[in-house]
Amino acid sequence: MNFIKLKVMDQSEQPSGIDFDKFKFNEDKYQTIAEIEGYKEIDQNLYNSLSNKSIANDTLIKIRNGALTITKLDIYKYIEKKVSNKNIGIRQSITIDSFVDNEGKKVYHLVNTGDEKESISGIINNINKLINSSKYPSLNKSSQI
Repeated sequence: MNFIKLKVMDQSEQPSGIDFDKFKFNEDKYQTIAEIEGYKEIDQNLYNSLSNKSIANDTLIKIRNGALTITKLDIYKYIEKKVSNKNIGIRQSITIDSFVDNEGKKVYHLVNTGDEKESISGIINNINKLINSSKYPSLNKSSQI
């Protein structure tokens, strides 16, 4: 970790309106970023957080994903009140194209049927179930392969 001491320019060369007392510089006016921020000890996680150049973008992604999750659940709850949860389902899938020189193109379509409670993202899937999903709930069964 880098513990370079930073020096603040003389107050006469600084813009007006800065309260230098809140930075608590010592007599030499040198401090690390961690000291300026008030951290006593720095572990690897804190160092990564302080030195993360994309923290604004990472935080925006977290906020966006959280808002999307909340919005989806709010829509689900609204629809559940209108039509009951017996008539609600959710589908989640991904398609993968595979290219092998001697075998050609293969397309795999994977469908998420949910967890052991048949729910995806906290929403229980009551419609759009796969055929024979109750008979063969998983491809891990040797009788299906």
